[in-house]
Amino acid sequence: MVATHRGFLARADRAALLDRYWPALSSNAWEDACRRRLPRLGKRTALARLGPWTPASRWWHGPKPEWDVVSASGSGDRLLLGDVKWSARPFTRSMIDRETRRLAAREMPDLSGNVDDTEILRVLFVPALASGAPVRLNGVRVVDAAAVMT
Repeated sequence: MVATHRGFLARADRAALLDRYWPALSSNAWEDACRRRLPRLGKRTALARLGPWTPASRWWHGPKPEWDVVSASGSGDRLLLGDVKWSARPFTRSMIDRETRRLAAREMPDLSGNVDDTEILRVLFVPALASGAPVRLNGVRVVDAAAVMT
């Protein structure tokens, strides 16, 4: 990947580099933080009270939809399926509505084992919520960075 951008990387000033690559770097870091922090959530967060959660991973297979965060509760009675979204601006109610509808309709991953008796939690991870934005909509829980980093 670097080789194809070598000329730009050599000529660009710091502002141009940040303008071009900062959104992707921020998005990747936020997704990684959500997976890494899930098993370590502060006990006061609503999501932590539904766990504790096993180490999270990403899931994708062939043409099936990708899941950014997949984790089981320690007791095995819950399965968390999450999508991580990045925006430099806080997520508004309309943005949450759009993303939770997509997440609610997303096909479940093919997981080994029987999940028939398992409660499925669909979770949307966002860095920040605008004032008045819901924390649960369309059957999906919404978790922001304050809860992830607690």
